[in-house]
Amino acid sequence: MSKQSGWADRNIRYYYITELLNNLFFLIPVYIAFQNQYLTLTQMALLASARYVLMFLMELPTGVFADLWGRKISCAIGAFIDAGGLFLIAFFPSTTWIIVGTMIRAIGESTMSGANSALIYDTLKENNREDEYVKVAARESMIVQTGLILATFLGGYLYSISKTLPFFLTGASIFTSAFLYLRMQEPHLDSIKYSWSIYINKTKDGLRELVKNSYTKYLSIYFMFIAGISWSWMTYLNLVYLNSLGFDQGTQGTILSGARMLNAIIIGIVAVGALKFTRKHGAWIHPGLMLLGSLMALIPNPVINVLAIVPLMFVSTLRFNLLGKLTNEVFDSRHRATALSALNLLLGMLYSVIVALSGPLTEIAHPRWIFFFTGIMPLPLIVWLVFKMKRHRLVT
Repeated sequence: MSKQSGWADRNIRYYYITELLNNLFFLIPVYIAFQNQYLTLTQMALLASARYVLMFLMELPTGVFADLWGRKISCAIGAFIDAGGLFLIAFFPSTTWIIVGTMIRAIGESTMSGANSALIYDTLKENNREDEYVKVAARESMIVQTGLILATFLGGYLYSISKTLPFFLTGASIFTSAFLYLRMQEPHLDSIKYSWSIYINKTKDGLRELVKNSYTKYLSIYFMFIAGISWSWMTYLNLVYLNSLGFDQGTQGTILSGARMLNAIIIGIVAVGALKFTRKHGAWIHPGLMLLGSLMALIPNPVINVLAIVPLMFVSTLRFNLLGKLTNEVFDSRHRATALSALNLLLGMLYSVIVALSGPLTEIAHPRWIFFFTGIMPLPLIVWLVFKMKRHRLVT
C-alpha cells in the first residue's frame, strides 16, 4: 500500500466512524414527546422551521468556510457547536433553552453540512478513486443506519430512565466525532487568503455550479424537491404521525428502528444498481416511492400506516447514496462544498415551509393528509424534471 493510498484509507475509516457517531440520535423517538412538555405542536413546528431557516442562511457562509480553510476543520467546529446545543437542552430543560439549544444546533449542523461529503469525495478524487464513492456511500449508509437503528430502539427506553438522557448521549457522541475529524488529513486545496471579495466570489462560484448547464440545473431543482420533502418526513412528520396513531415512545422506537433495519438492508442491496438504473432510465425511483408511501399513509389501517414509513424513509436515505453521487460528480472540486451547501440551502427552504405549515394543520387534521399532499401534489413537476434530466444528461 502506498503512502498516498494509506492516508486515503485512513480518512475513509474515520469518515465511517464520524458518520456513525454523528447519527446516534437517541432522541429520535422521544423529542416530540419531550418538547411537547414545553411547546405546542404549532410552536414545535415553527421552531423546527426556524431552525432550518437559520441553517440555510448559514449554509453558504459555512460552505465557503470549508472551501477556504478546509473540510475537516469545518466538520470539527460544527460538531463542537452541535454538541453544545444538545448539552444545553439536556442540562437546562425549559422552553427558553430548548429554543436556544435548537438554534445553536442549527449553526453546528450547517457548519458540517456539505463539508463532510466534500471531504471524503475529494479524498477519493485526489487519489483517483472517485469511482469508489458509491460503494463508500453505501457502506457509510449501512453504518449510519445501523447506528440509527440501535439509537432509535434504545431512545424510548433511555427516556423512561431520564427524559434528558437521550439528548445528553447524542451530544456526547457528536462531541467525540470532532476529535476524529481533526485526525483526518485534508485533501489538497489551493491556499487562498481570506477577504470579503473572495467570500463573495466563492459564493457566486458555488451558486453557478448549480446552474452551469441544463442537466445540473434540473438536477438541483429535483434534489431540492426530493430532499426537502423526504427530509421533512424523516425528521419531523414521521414522529408526529406515529404519535397520532397512539404509540408510546418505546413502541415508536421499536417501529422506527425496525423500519430503518429493513431500509438499511434494501439500501445495501440496491444502492449501486439504483445508480446504474437512474443513469440509464432516469430518476424514477424517488417519485415512485413517494407515491407508494403517501397512498399507504392515507389508508385508515394502522398496519398499513406503519408500513408506509418504510418507503417514505427509503426516499430520504437513498438520496444520500444516489443523489449524493450524481451531484458530487457534476461539481468542480474547488467549489464543491459551497455548491453542496447551496443545495442544502434549497432543501432547507422547502423543508421550512412544509414543517411550518404542518404544525397548525396537524391540530385540525390527521398527519396522514400531510403525507398525502406533500407526496402527491409535487409529483407532476418531479416527473417533468426526470424527463428533462434524462434528456439533457445525454447531451451534457
